[in-house]
Amino acid sequence: MKYTIKDLERISGIKAHTLRIWEKRYNVLTPERTETNIRTYDDDDLRKLLNISTLIKGGWKISNVGKLSNEEIGFEVERLFNAVNPATVDCTPYINALVVAMLDLNEKEFERVFANATTRFGLKETMMRVINPFLQQVGLMWSVWKVHPGHEHFASNIIRRKLFGAIDQLMPLPPKEDRFLLFLPEGEHHEIGLLFANYWLRSEGFQTVYLGQNVPFQALVEVVEKINPHKLFTFFIANTDPKAVENYLAQLAQTFPDQTIHVAGSETLLDGLNIPDKVFLLPAPETLEKVIQQ
Repeated sequence: MKYTIKDLERISGIKAHTLRIWEKRYNVLTPERTETNIRTYDDDDLRKLLNISTLIKGGWKISNVGKLSNEEIGFEVERLFNAVNPATVDCTPYINALVVAMLDLNEKEFERVFANATTRFGLKETMMRVINPFLQQVGLMWSVWKVHPGHEHFASNIIRRKLFGAIDQLMPLPPKEDRFLLFLPEGEHHEIGLLFANYWLRSEGFQTVYLGQNVPFQALVEVVEKINPHKLFTFFIANTDPKAVENYLAQLAQTFPDQTIHVAGSETLLDGLNIPDKVFLLPAPETLEKVIQQ
């Protein structure tokens, strides 16, 4: 994959002007040049820059990082992993390491980083502080066409597998009265957020019925009639048309007058929606805490 300096800026968060200075002063990257003298970078450059970004956010000065070999940079990133304080740590090392493992299609490394994070923070905090920002990063890379669909599927399926396993291992708790029905609308296949909500709710003792992705509306009607849940819980990721989302939520509210409806998704999509009174929006993972405490 080839990247421009603007691509690296978007992905790493390091300004293009800063990158040019680092290249000139410290030779941290050695881009190729096109016939028109435009810098181009490859996957190795991106991996190195993400590791450099990790060290900079961990307190290193670029003048010192510039003296390190690639192997030494990797060693110092690993030391940073093991030195962090769970309560105060910037999770950038984990996020960047997952991006690199995804680009390399390195399942062993991806699982190692995931396991390291869950051991240090627990699954709930890992999902909110590491996986959610990681998925946002993947979405950004997708938007500039700098990640292959295979990379996204590779990472998503590992995370899904971890969540399914964690749900299966939950210890039974005295069930709370509220029962949640969790589903994704027809055409929606991005399941990680819904799986995490299912894990979190079950870990707090709530009863859940999980329908998963791409649920036809009539199938939803039949399930609600059968089990009569207290609350419906859904996500919007793929559908970015606010009017279509509003129409769907209005249909939910009209069809299910006895259920409270909770809707999660990106803040960009949910902000400004015209919604029925009984529909509650959850624009960030941590807002699920409010639902649990009600």
